[in-house]
Amino acid sequence: MLVANQQAQQRLHKLRLLIAALWVGNIVTVGYMVAPTLFATLYDRVLAGTIAGSMFGVQFWLTLGCGGLLFGLVQGIAPAQRKILRLLVGSILLCAVISHLGLQPMMAAIKAEAGGVLAGA
Repeated sequence: MLVANQQAQQRLHKLRLLIAALWVGNIVTVGYMVAPTLFATLYDRVLAGTIAGSMFGVQFWLTLGCGGLLFGLVQGIAPAQRKILRLLVGSILLCAVISHLGLQPMMAAIKAEAGGVLAGA
C-alpha cells in the first residue's frame, strides 16, 4: 500500500512539473519570442498588435487553466510548501486577471480613441 501511495505521489509531482513547464514555456514563447518577432517583421504595426493581442488572450486562458490545475494539485505536499505554492500561483493568477480584465480594456479604449484621431486627421 505504501509503494502504491509513493507511486501516486511521484505521478502527481510529475504532472505538476508538466503543467508548470507548459505554462512557463507558453509565457516565454509568446512574450519573448513571438510577439517581438511580429513587431520586427510585419510592416503593419496595427496588424502585429492585433495578432499579439489575440495570442495574449489565448495565453490568459491557458494561464487560468494551468494555474487552476496547479492550485488544485497541491495535495500531498508538505503544508508549508503547499501554502507557498498556493500563494505564488494565486498571485500569478491575480496578476493575469488584472491584466486581462483591467488593463486590456483600457488599452483597447486608448487604441480606439487613437484610431479615431488618426482617421479624422
